[in-house]
Parts: sequence; C-alpha cells; structure tokens
Amino acid sequence: MPDEIGAIEPQHKKNKLLIGIAVLVIVILAGGWYARSFAAPYFIEKARIAVNNKDAATATKNLNIALALDSQNPVAYAYRGHIALGLDSANPESDTPFPNADFAKAIDNYEKALSLGLASAKNRGVYKQTLEFAGYSYWGQKEYDKAVGKYLEQIKEFPNDSFWARNLVAEDYFARSNKPQEALEILVLAPNSSDASKRFLGNTYTLLTRLSLYFGNPADTKRYAALALENSADKNSLSAALAYLSLAIQFAKERDLPKALAEYRKAEAIDEGNTRCTLASIYVFGGDTTKAIQVGKEKLAAAGSPINYPNSICIEALARSYIAKKNPAEAKKYLEQYMDVTGTFKDKNIYVMRNQAEFETLLPSF
Repeated sequence: MPDEIGAIEPQHKKNKLLIGIAVLVIVILAGGWYARSFAAPYFIEKARIAVNNKDAATATKNLNIALALDSQNPVAYAYRGHIALGLDSANPESDTPFPNADFAKAIDNYEKALSLGLASAKNRGVYKQTLEFAGYSYWGQKEYDKAVGKYLEQIKEFPNDSFWARNLVAEDYFARSNKPQEALEILVLAPNSSDASKRFLGNTYTLLTRLSLYFGNPADTKRYAALALENSADKNSLSAALAYLSLAIQFAKERDLPKALAEYRKAEAIDEGNTRCTLASIYVFGGDTTKAIQVGKEKLAAAGSPINYPNSICIEALARSYIAKKNPAEAKKYLEQYMDVTGTFKDKNIYVMRNQAEFETLLPSF
C-alpha cells in the first residue's frame, strides 16, 4: 500500500505567491462562494501534512474547515476516508496495515468523494488512492464484489500502478469467483507495476504458479515457482510451501517421483497440516494408486474434522485412485464424499469448482 498520501497540486505558481495571498485575503473578506472554494485547498493541504505526521486530530480540524468553506470538495472527503481508515497510524509492512480502521466510515467518505467527481480532480494520485483504499475497505468488510469493482476501476484507470489491486482481484477470482483465465490475465502484469511490493512479490509469483499449474503449463509453473521462492520474504511461509507443492505436482505429472517427493518434503517441513494430503495426489499423478490410497486414508484420518480444502485433496485422490483401479463402489463412495464435503465450503477455489463439475458428470456412471 502507498505509504504517503499524495500532495494536492499547487493552485498558484510560486512567483505569484504574494499576489495570490493578497487576492486570497481580499476575496475572503469579501465573502462568497469563490472565496470559500479558493481557500479550501489550503486547509486540505494542511490536513495532508498532518496525516503524514500521524496527527489525525489536526488533520480532521483542517478538513472540517475546508468542508465548511467548500462542502462539495471531493478531495476533502477522500482525506476524511483516509483518516477513518487509519492512514495516520498505518503500518505498510504489516499484514494488517490498518489495525484501527473504521471501514464503514471510510467507505462512506470515499463513496462521497467519488460521487462528487474525484475522478476529474487535478490530483490523480488522490483518485488512485481512494479507489485502492475503498477497495481495501470493502475487502475488510467482506464485501468482495464491491471491493473487486473498485479494484477493477483502479486497474482500468491506472494499469501500470495497481499492484495490490491486481493481486486482490486475482485472489478473489482464484479463491471465490471461479474466473481462472481472468485471474491469470490480471495478475501476470502485477510484478511489473510501478508500485510493486518486494515484501509481497513472492506471494504474487506463487499465485501465478498455481494458475499455471491449473492450466497445465509446465514451463510457467516451474518458472513462476522459482521466482516465488527467490522473492519470498519469508522462506517458511505458506506461500513458499504452496510453491514447493506446485513443483511437486508438476514433477509427479512428469512421472518423476523422486523430484516430486523432494519438493513435497520441503513444503511439509514448512506446514505439515496444509500439505499432508497433496502427498496422496503426488502418488496419483505419479501412477502409484496403491500408495495414493494408503497415504490418502492415513492422512485423511489424521486430518480430523471438519475437513477443509487442503484435506479434501485426500478425498479427491482416493476417488481418482479407485477410478483408476476400476473399483466402482469405492470410487462412488469417495466421489460422493468429495461432493458432500466441498459442498459445505463457503468459498470454493478454481480447483474445487473444476473437480465438482467433473465429478458431477462422472457420478451417474457409477
């Protein structure tokens, strides 16, 4: 996220400063709409400086003056949104950059700013931040469709300056909205964004890895996995583990079990709970369905309940193994179990959605 609010563009050239001040004093004394609208940007700029100095009280005071002078000023409402979000106390390097955010209040102010024509304001930086932070606020409220809407507008208006927007839209398309092709198209440009975050870049490449694996692109799967691990800020993160797992599955598809198992062990060392069932899938893709059944049953028993997405992979592996072994009774049992378990998931990622569609087609034949 940006770590500073954009400055309001100067309204007068520096070489006319004294004249501008004199005119401002005269016009304010004379009163009228022009005087008020002319003076408001001065107080908004003071508010911007106060927010950057982590002084929300002074910023709010100046914004109140600005809005008393010009009640339809979109930039003032945008800055009010920044204060409600907690930009004065933000920690850009944290996974929770706005710990004290009032998302609902921030949204109200951002929407007001946009409705008043912020898009046509002189300062494009404020417009870009408002779209980004409005999206983040809706995301914080779990209003994902509205968040995606704001992020897509940001990507359209600022295609080269939308790193976080691209990541979060792609994440939604992968994990919730079942739009894998759109996710890939949006995310592939994220690493080259002017506002790319080095701290998060590894996560970006991990998602690109998983999308490439989904589409059966071995070269991109390996390339993005290498970039994910190279750019990972935390070598023991779930993101790193998922990159190793993707490599493991890819090598298994190539029937190179030694390499697949070596990558799996790296992931397992990071997060055994979220990786255990992928081992069963590795044996399925590697052609050893007997081992896949053994591992799948063991890992599934260890997972307990309720069964989450990572552990549902065991059920998928068991279903595919029994299909390969031409055991219709057991195949049907696990196909139905997979449909039942994943049917309870509030959000279903692209793999679950594809599996459900495939299994629904297969079930009548058993």
